[in-house]
Amino acid sequence: MSHYPEYNWYDSPNTAAEELLDEELLNDPTVYPPADVLEKLQYIHPVGEADALYQRMRDEVKAAQ
Repeated sequence: MSHYPEYNWYDSPNTAAEELLDEELLNDPTVYPPADVLEKLQYIHPVGEADALYQRMRDEVKAAQ
């Protein structure tokens, strides 16, 4: 399964698998942002039951494009 991040080009939550990943992926700041960028990121908390409403709104915006 360590090949999934390379196929999809996203980071792996399994830090033990990082030794099996390609250096290009590991050194890509869009996949593994540097610490100064990580400090600026925001976590979006789950919205519970309102998730269905947000999903419907996203779908409507995407359909209108």
